Amino acid sequence: MMTHPFKKKSTEALSYTDYELRVTFKGKSKELEGVNTLEYGYETDLIGASTEQRFPDLPENKTFSLKGQETGETAIEKDDKILITIRWDGQEESFTVD
Repeated sequence: MMTHPFKKKSTEALSYTDYELRVTFKGKSKELEGVNTLEYGYETDLIGASTEQRFPDLPENKTFSLKGQETGETAIEKDDKILITIRWDGQEESFTVD
């Protein structure tokens, strides 16, 4: 699995109030055959979010997205370290982006 860092949508210089986390599978689509559940999300010191998708059939798309909006004190700041976690069928991959 591979992940794209958060894409800044806001016009604010220091805060990510609107965000999109995109997770892209780098292998061939056929390699996703048999994956039943995909969970992915992020976490900072103050906030976090995750989503889960279930696949009764082979997914057509290899990119999965988590979009949202944070307000006020819970905005993702430019210098925050963001822990990304991806889980699928009992396996897990985690890494930090700056």
